[in-house]
Amino acid sequence: MTDHKLLRQTVLGAWKRGCRERNVIVAGTSMKPLIHEGCRLTFSPLEHAERLCIGDIAVFHCGTSLIAHRIIGKQKRPDGVWFLEKGDNNFYPGRVAASAIIGKVIRIDDGAQSIDLNRWHWRTINRLVGWYWKSLFTTIAAALRIRNILFRDRRLGTIGRVYHGIIQFALKLPTFFLRFK
Repeated sequence: MTDHKLLRQTVLGAWKRGCRERNVIVAGTSMKPLIHEGCRLTFSPLEHAERLCIGDIAVFHCGTSLIAHRIIGKQKRPDGVWFLEKGDNNFYPGRVAASAIIGKVIRIDDGAQSIDLNRWHWRTINRLVGWYWKSLFTTIAAALRIRNILFRDRRLGTIGRVYHGIIQFALKLPTFFLRFK
């Protein structure tokens, strides 16, 4: 392991074990419209990522970057606990190991307003959005399995276009509600 990687691991480990809240400035659009470029995120360190719930926004490291995405699922595997995560503005979810998670976002400040994610209505909204994503991707996976069984490699024509349109709409639905923060 290079000195640079060792230093990064040491700093990230100290952040996870710390008790002080940390601030980071957002550079990206994966969580729009709730979180946009230039927002300041405050996150609390999280030594035990297993405490995250569906809908929580987690901060995790991926390569040399810190990423803040919504948790939409949890899986226990032989190699440890993994989370299904999704940026609200991203098309597909991804996976992140519990060991890569540094903290949980507790506040979003965009200069005009500050959103406390620990308040009951934001906890409720985040849980609903998280469960929506989880349910949607479970439904899409089941529909694709059924499609493959029934139609194999045949093109679906109009039915396929309608199905695709419904999926596109369903993927954008939560972003409509999060615009009115």
